Amino acid sequence: MKTLTLKSYTLKLAALFLGVVLFASCSKDKKDGPGGYPKNVNIEYRVTSVANVTFGDVDYTNETGSSATIDDAALPFSKKITKKVEAGDVIRLSFYTSTPGSVKLELLVDGKVVDSKTPSSTSSIYEVVSYGFQ
Repeated sequence: MKTLTLKSYTLKLAALFLGVVLFASCSKDKKDGPGGYPKNVNIEYRVTSVANVTFGDVDYTNETGSSATIDDAALPFSKKITKKVEAGDVIRLSFYTSTPGSVKLELLVDGKVVDSKTPSSTSSIYEVVSYGFQ
């Protein structure tokens, strides 16, 4: 009958430990940073009239991260873009009209509403919706 010596036991234990470490370290590394960033997202900006508003000024974050403005945009307004975002990026949609009434602003990311407001006024309307990526 063979007896296991301390030296061979230590070598076998060390080999097992190294095998486990090598196996675990060979897993596929993530290419994206924390939270899967950077990533491409589909963004939709929507402004619809709830009562009496037919046009207004729309300002939104475009594909490059800059602000894009459309003066006297007809309602309903919708703009779809694809944008590469990083953690901490913020997108926004604002609307202004000097017309009394009510509108609905919606900001969608990958088909899900992430911010929505329905302002109304008897004189003029100014509202902003935004979303920050985390």
